[in-house]
Amino acid sequence: MTLEFKRIVVAGLAFLFLGSLVAVSIVESKRHHEEKGFKPPVVLADAKGCVDCHTRVTPLAVQQWAESKHGQQGISCVTCHGAKEPAGFAHHEAQISSIVSPKTCAVCHGEEAAEMARSAHGAPHPGFEVRLLASGKPDPKTWPAPLIGRINPDGSAGTCTACHGRHRFELADARRPETCETCHAADGSAEAWRHSPHGAVFLASTFGETPRGPSCVTCHMAGKAGSKSGLHDVSARVTWVVTAGSKPTQRKDAEARRDGMFDRCLPCHGNGFLEATFDRIDGTFAATMPAQAPAGAPPYLLKPAAWPHLSPVDAAQLRQLTGH
Repeated sequence: MTLEFKRIVVAGLAFLFLGSLVAVSIVESKRHHEEKGFKPPVVLADAKGCVDCHTRVTPLAVQQWAESKHGQQGISCVTCHGAKEPAGFAHHEAQISSIVSPKTCAVCHGEEAAEMARSAHGAPHPGFEVRLLASGKPDPKTWPAPLIGRINPDGSAGTCTACHGRHRFELADARRPETCETCHAADGSAEAWRHSPHGAVFLASTFGETPRGPSCVTCHMAGKAGSKSGLHDVSARVTWVVTAGSKPTQRKDAEARRDGMFDRCLPCHGNGFLEATFDRIDGTFAATMPAQAPAGAPPYLLKPAAWPHLSPVDAAQLRQLTGH
């Protein structure tokens, strides 16, 4: 047996081995998808061209859509991105819009969109207007824009994808505190939760399959048992309002909002404990917030000592950690 023949045999065996690995990977991937309940997406005729093209151009976006409930139920690309003239722009054989606004989602999710619109997530922020070019495409000078607070060309504010993600639309993602932290790390509320017993129990239990502690949505979005409302109004149980250039104030319907939060806490805590806790929160606002906030900078962005969400002990610990 010559050396050259041995090389050919080794190369052939290596090729067969590599091929077997690829085959095993494909079979295992298919088995994993079947075990997890993944099925091929329902691709309607109006979306076939989109899927065929974007499988090559943006394959991950197509994969996320295919594995989502939208993909499984035949909610196609043009269902969300389709636009009627003169809105949007011509893209191959379709008229589409890059921006999927809450008004688009409201076609199917009307109650959730209405709740979001009256919440802080749906409040417009002047200066975040997204404008369109004459071609119908978003003006690069105004797009991409902040997800929360942006003002869409159709007049709506914000976007559902801030919490639910683009194309994946996974409810589990929106329920994770890390998703909330992308915005609320700066205002102190995320840090306050992490330093609280709620955060400690949740974070300590994430090593298991199901976290046991309360997360952000537990208190701010979850409804009563049997309620059909999705409670996308994350501000519904928030009593205090803090804006740049003004001192913190309580909403006119603060009592009703507090009662709503009180009811949410009752399954785990007693009346006396809750009354004392709520009194302490109100006292913290009154004691630690300055009478007049510096213009242009909410006080909770300045230093931990001014964060109204923290107890005195938590504020002292953060001062030590941050050096403020």
